[in-house]
Amino acid sequence: MNYEHPRELLTQTLRRLYDCGMTTTSGGNLSVRDAEGNIWITPSRIDKATLRPDDIIKITPQGEARGRHAPSCELPFHRLVYAKRADVRAVLHAHSPAITAFCLVGQTPNVELLPGGKLTCGKIVSVGYATPGSEKLAELVAAEFASGADAVLMANHGVAVVGKNLAQAFARVEALNFIAQMQINATDLGETAPFLRISAPVDWTEFVPPSPLPLECELRADIVGFCARAYRQRLIFSGHSFFAARLGDAGDDDFLMTPTDYDPQKLTAAAIVRVKDGKREVGKHPARSARLFREIFRQHPWTGAVAIARSPAVTTFALTKTPLDCRAIPESYMVLRDVPLVSSEICLDRPTELVAQLNPARPALMIENYGLLATGKNLAEVFDRLEVAEFTARALLSAQRLGKPQTIGDAPIAEIVAEFKLPSLELRV
Repeated sequence: MNYEHPRELLTQTLRRLYDCGMTTTSGGNLSVRDAEGNIWITPSRIDKATLRPDDIIKITPQGEARGRHAPSCELPFHRLVYAKRADVRAVLHAHSPAITAFCLVGQTPNVELLPGGKLTCGKIVSVGYATPGSEKLAELVAAEFASGADAVLMANHGVAVVGKNLAQAFARVEALNFIAQMQINATDLGETAPFLRISAPVDWTEFVPPSPLPLECELRADIVGFCARAYRQRLIFSGHSFFAARLGDAGDDDFLMTPTDYDPQKLTAAAIVRVKDGKREVGKHPARSARLFREIFRQHPWTGAVAIARSPAVTTFALTKTPLDCRAIPESYMVLRDVPLVSSEICLDRPTELVAQLNPARPALMIENYGLLATGKNLAEVFDRLEVAEFTARALLSAQRLGKPQTIGDAPIAEIVAEFKLPSLELRV
């Protein structure tokens, strides 16, 4: 149950869409349908950054518009979609530059590039051009949604997505936007291939945890804070990132982790899942990577935190099986060291082999189609590695468009290791 008024939901979501760079001041529109059949929709040409709840318009089942503004000019396709899809409760239209690029060339992003991408985004189709706000456009879009589409790319225009609620519609367009960015970036690096497997869920036994001690409360708050920060930095998107932190001393089989399919902007300390001795906190489900993270904590007592993130630039390297050469930038090498590229097959079928590659001198791995796995002594160190990796990937992608990126030779690298007393690969803690 969501007890927020449709006006509040629409205002918050449209501002978020704007803040994420997926629409402009005057562009984009959202609507929700309530249980009485009313359609609540955003207004036409009102500043998305300053939108207020009282700017939202209510359209009654009889077609009467109630509000102080004119409804969005795209009301016809919103209304027709609701008429054809009883299960749809939210419609979202955005002008993400990455997604619109696909609209301009008559293509659709490949949502099967990432694990869970198709599950999140659903069925993606495209339609031909029609005048914005016209009945013709409404009929084109609604016909595709009536046939089971979850997102429709409109030629030369933008994207429309639907959902059982506004949260699902936003998660779909956000994931589609990230995948579109990655696929565009990949054109500079090499070929991509779909990821058609998914790890089997673990049937964890439940346990009832004791009342939390202050350390656990603090750690839960840290996970929430770093997830929100990673989201603000556009390092992660909803449901496609995983953070964990060890609870207790090295050797304790006890850690906290993000849940399945969470929204980084709305994550709470209470939603974090505790996993202890191979059991999950009662009533909660950790992300599928919990089994891998548990093995990392068990085999490497020097780790206090782990994360997997699918940031758009760094994941482009994973999708194209291109090594992320951190030797191009001294500061990147100091934080990340050399980052091996590991196959998704090893990750899924031989995880102990993947875990064995980690070392204080090799704290991060690139996993094909997955993204970056980063470890560290605490969440701050892990977050730094995720952020540095994304900035490094962006720099390398930009440099590639200018010429051939230059890297640092072995002698300067040896000087950095000695000067900053970085750990060697032989070190075991």
